[in-house]
Formats: sequence, structure tokens, C-alpha cells
Amino acid sequence: MWCRYILISLLLFIGVSGIALKMTGRNNVERSDQREIELLTQYMSARGLMPAEMFDLNNEGSFTAHVYRHKTCDGGLLISPMYRNSEAVDLFSRQAIYRDYRMGSVFYSLDGEIYDDFPTLDLWLFQKINAVKRIAGLSDGGISPVLAIRRFGHCKR
Repeated sequence: MWCRYILISLLLFIGVSGIALKMTGRNNVERSDQREIELLTQYMSARGLMPAEMFDLNNEGSFTAHVYRHKTCDGGLLISPMYRNSEAVDLFSRQAIYRDYRMGSVFYSLDGEIYDDFPTLDLWLFQKINAVKRIAGLSDGGISPVLAIRRFGHCKR
């Protein structure tokens, strides 16, 4: 009997968490995107990769690729934050071409872990845990994206 009440309470809590996440999602995505790019730029700069430019992956500009070039060789990384959209994954895989450079394969990073394929289930779980933390006041409200990453150029790094 108690198990049924606990299960119903848990499902209601998850449902309310999902609604709260959807209601605050757009502003959080925009704010998180800026914060993630700032942190990413600091991280890349410490490793000899400097921000070079940014370009849109689609006409609306809702999906972007950030270019980080190596200081000491002709190449770098294209990086795009993604929050769950399969369209963004497809655009990055097909269209994230940087000038006339040879492109490497796409890989993904979520919370410091590297994946060969987009981590759909891990991202969903990560976002739900963060939504609960935000509702409980244990988080600042940012939404961490998956970073799609692709090498370009002739660097051996």
C-alpha cells in the first residue's frame, strides 16, 4: 500500500519538475549557452586553442558552431552546444564544415564524459536531475548542454 503512494508521489514530483523545466527552459538555455561558451573559451585558451569565429548551422541562427584554432598549427576544433535536438546533431554532422579543411569525425561531451554517439539517455537523465536540483534550490538554473566536437585541419593533437 505504501509503495503505491510513494510511486504516485514520485511520478507527480517528476511531472511537476518537467513542467517547471519547460516553463523556465528558454531563458535558461540562452543564459547557459553564454556561460558554457565562456567556460569553454577559458578551457580551450589554457590548452592553446583560441576562439576564432562563430557561424550558424541553419538559416535561423538557432544552432551555431564555435571555431577554436590552435596557436601553433593549422587546425583546431568546431564546437556546438546541443540540448536535445536531433536536428542540431544532423546539421553539425553534415554541415559543420570549416572552409577547405579536412574534417575529423564528430564526438560528444557531456559533463566531462566523451561519447561517440549523441548521449540521448544520459542527457535526459542529467537534465532531470538538474531540474530537481533547481526546484530544490541546489542549483543556479543553468542547463548543461552536450558539446558536439569536430576536429579540422592538419594538427596532430
